[in-house]
Amino acid sequence: MIQSPKTYNTLKSLGVINTIEEEEFDSILDLANILFDTSISFISLRDEELHHVKAKRGIVKHCFEQSELELIAEEVFVEDVKNFDSISLQIDGESIGSFFSFPLVWEDLHVGNLVFIDSQARQISSKVQKSLRLIGVQCEQLIQKRIYEAKLFAKANEHQSLEDVLDASRIGTWIWNVQSGEVTFNDWWFEIVGYKRCELSPVSINTWYELVHPDDRIISEEALQKCFSREEEYYNVELRMRHKNGQDVWIHDRGKVVEWTHDGKPLIMSGTHIEITERKKNEVLYKAITDNVPGVVFRYILRPDNTDGVQLINEGYVDVWGFTAEEVTADLSIIWSRIDKADVERVQKSIEKSRETMNYWMDEWRYHHPVKNKVIWARGAGKPMKMEDGSTAWDTFIQDVSEAKEAEIRLKESEKLLKEAQTYSKMGNWNFDFRKNELLWSDTLYQVFGVDDKQFKETHGSFLSLIIPQDREYAKRASLHTQETGEPFNVKYRIITPAGESKVIEEYGFAEKDANGKVVRLFGTAQDVTEIMEIKRDLQVNTYITQVMERQRIAQVIHDSLQQSLIATLMNLNSLDSEIMADRNHKILMNAKELLKESVEQARSIAHDLVPPDIASYGLSNAIHKLVKKYADTDFQISFESYLSDYQQIPIDTEIGLYLIAQEGISNIVKHSQASKSYIKLEQINEIIRLTVKDNGVGIEPEKLENSNFGINGISNRVANIGGTMKIQCVPNKETILEVNIPFGGL
Repeated sequence: MIQSPKTYNTLKSLGVINTIEEEEFDSILDLANILFDTSISFISLRDEELHHVKAKRGIVKHCFEQSELELIAEEVFVEDVKNFDSISLQIDGESIGSFFSFPLVWEDLHVGNLVFIDSQARQISSKVQKSLRLIGVQCEQLIQKRIYEAKLFAKANEHQSLEDVLDASRIGTWIWNVQSGEVTFNDWWFEIVGYKRCELSPVSINTWYELVHPDDRIISEEALQKCFSREEEYYNVELRMRHKNGQDVWIHDRGKVVEWTHDGKPLIMSGTHIEITERKKNEVLYKAITDNVPGVVFRYILRPDNTDGVQLINEGYVDVWGFTAEEVTADLSIIWSRIDKADVERVQKSIEKSRETMNYWMDEWRYHHPVKNKVIWARGAGKPMKMEDGSTAWDTFIQDVSEAKEAEIRLKESEKLLKEAQTYSKMGNWNFDFRKNELLWSDTLYQVFGVDDKQFKETHGSFLSLIIPQDREYAKRASLHTQETGEPFNVKYRIITPAGESKVIEEYGFAEKDANGKVVRLFGTAQDVTEIMEIKRDLQVNTYITQVMERQRIAQVIHDSLQQSLIATLMNLNSLDSEIMADRNHKILMNAKELLKESVEQARSIAHDLVPPDIASYGLSNAIHKLVKKYADTDFQISFESYLSDYQQIPIDTEIGLYLIAQEGISNIVKHSQASKSYIKLEQINEIIRLTVKDNGVGIEPEKLENSNFGINGISNRVANIGGTMKIQCVPNKETILEVNIPFGGL
């Protein structure tokens, strides 16, 4: 390909290579951007040193040095510039993510480039590449036109024949005597339709009429009549002419009446024919592409006086607007009048803001469709550009989004109802995505935990900090188990809000796994069940009181009836004269008396164990506190700590068992340990109630642990009776620790 400085200088001297932006180059670039919209695009013409920008979008610069970009004589498609060191990462202060360049050639000379640049990595399909190459051909034809026009004027300045100049520029010319019908064509006019002059001679205006496509004659005649009536100064139409090979060629036919008769009739009219077949093919391709788009594609024009209009409408107008393209083009107010009154002002303001800021425009509105006889939702978007006449144009796409919008409205309504339901039920939901390390809370969850959504940063750590220490590990372990296994969890725990309020929370959690079975997300709900637990507690308390009263009644029956009967029987036996009895009968009598004494003691013990007085009056924790308090004035120090919640209601059998175990443990310490200090702790660890009794005494030798004198068997039996386990740890002359664990599924 030729790279001649001399040739470039020739073009520059003709005034072809410069930085003066031109409307026709702008129009070509607009068409290109509709097919392939990027953040930056331009058309440049080059000399031996610089590329001069003739039309641009998204940049300010008017010139580029050859070294700045890969503006070469070959196509360049770089979908990600990070992989190419030869391309700069910035242009005019903007980042370059992808770069696409199509060379422009005139007579084997690389004269410029059609360039597309995006800030992001982009891909370009082969179909778009083909379309952009065709647009590049249009650029080349326009460059060719400019070159020949420049040469025409140069030759005119050199006093050469105007006809020769027009022939050399491949522009057909015609001079028509309107009154006589005589017409003169230059040689290139015949070339355009594939004939030699001699093949059509003699020529007249009828020669032209016979070659014009029948459907286009009316268009031409209407335009001519407007010139003849002086309604229009220039004749300007695009039409088809029949080529010698039988195909149609598209012609841009322009002319002007240059001489009139004395009575005001048109006499001489002259003009030019320029072949635009390739451009028309590109327009057909563009129309085919846009007609397949599910919506209406058009150019919206807003003029400086705030009047507006549309151009280049595709076939989607009927579906979206319900009017023909001709109707909309003639009067755009028919569209504005059908936009819902509640939306029209907002849409107008959004367009005005886009014009002021030159930022991308997008909006949604309701439209009263004249054909569908219903209100549809429309969504429009477009990129603004300034025109030479001061107007602002948006290449715009509008589509019917009714289904999506109605689904969105239903979703919002559903979310509203869910939020109301969660608010009333004091429930919220959460989502933890391990892939993003992101924890999200619903609005109502902040209310559940009593925190400010603007100040509280929801993280796993900040969430755990709200849980009281006694329940924190339990809640954490439940979550970790689900994370490891994918099994759901259900856990209750207590929290203290930043305001100091105590709450009980019930939480459900579930897991989502990826294709490999790995848990990638946990989600679930948390509910403030404080009121529910209070109601449950009241119910349990009432049940508890009923059970206590029943036990008290049974104990009273045993005391008043069974125990008294046994005592009376024993007294009767004591009244017998044992001296007159035979030895055998005396022995039987003594055994009977011993058995009755044991029965009396057992009845007394059963009556006491059924309901220890302090349990009935104070409950487990307070009863143990009262038990410990009895030793307050002695040298033997006992301390007691309870970490059971106010909401924990332990079954009465378990409470009595734990109380008697604590009572017997203290008794054993006093009798056998020689301890000066003892410590009792009551707490819930996960799903067990734990009673710990610890002293600093002499301890128990392992071989003596089974000796009933130490009361160990009695404690062991009580533990077994309430379904628990026990463990004794001894360090001789230092300490003894009794640990009792009772299963408990409550809070």
